Amino acid sequence: MKKTILTIVLAALWSVLKGFAQEIPVTAKSAMIISGIIRNEKGEGLVGASIRVKDSKIAGISDTNGHFRLHEVPEHPILLISFIGYLPQEIPIAGKGSEITITLLPDARQLEEVIVSTGYQEIPLERATGSFASISKELFNRQISTDVAV
Repeated sequence: MKKTILTIVLAALWSVLKGFAQEIPVTAKSAMIISGIIRNEKGEGLVGASIRVKDSKIAGISDTNGHFRLHEVPEHPILLISFIGYLPQEIPIAGKGSEITITLLPDARQLEEVIVSTGYQEIPLERATGSFASISKELFNRQISTDVAV
């Protein structure tokens, strides 16, 4: 009886633990490392550019010099590269252990200048510091008293 109960408990425990085990879709033979640099049109490295493998959870960002490195990338990946103010790119990678250089082009659609309206005038965002309020002449001329009865 004890052997039967022990067998059932071990079988249940094994099935539960098997469910928690992670399946790694990329085998050691097919995994590769992709590294490279992301530059702007002037050849300067882009800090914080997003690099992601299409149809995968593998992603990273570029460092202070624009360099990046992705590990355990499946064979024949397509990299999705994006950065604010630049056009996103999809780049297919051929070969193993590729070292690539990617140049992002600026997005022609520039953000419009932000204008703050105070109700009386419109001023550029860089001149708008703090908060704005207007008071009436009556409120400005009203006397303040420390007496509670007023």
